[in-house]
Amino acid sequence: MPECHQHFFEQRGWTADYFLSQAEKIGSYSRQYMQNILQERRFTEQTYNACRGLLRLSKDYSPERMEAACKRALQGDHYSYRIIHNILSNNLDKQSAEPQQGDLFSMPDHKNLRGPEAYE
Repeated sequence: MPECHQHFFEQRGWTADYFLSQAEKIGSYSRQYMQNILQERRFTEQTYNACRGLLRLSKDYSPERMEAACKRALQGDHYSYRIIHNILSNNLDKQSAEPQQGDLFSMPDHKNLRGPEAYE
């Protein structure tokens, strides 16, 4: 980066360590998600706007909701501001992140259904 751009970031105090320390105040999942965002691009300076956006979201939503959203988003393989924003705005952080497919494969109880003892 040109020197004038480097000085702009330094003057603002924007560094990867700054964003990670701010995310740590929210929680461990937020810090991990922020770290993944910082590693998403070749130049970390390109990720600062996404990091700033996440910090701005943390002011609009509670730390518990931010943590739940980051925990859910960490299951994916792409990291961005938009993912967390969509999770929070659609209230997906309030839903269980675990798939509940166990109920799809269980047989209902009914008197006409025979169990394994009928085939002995």
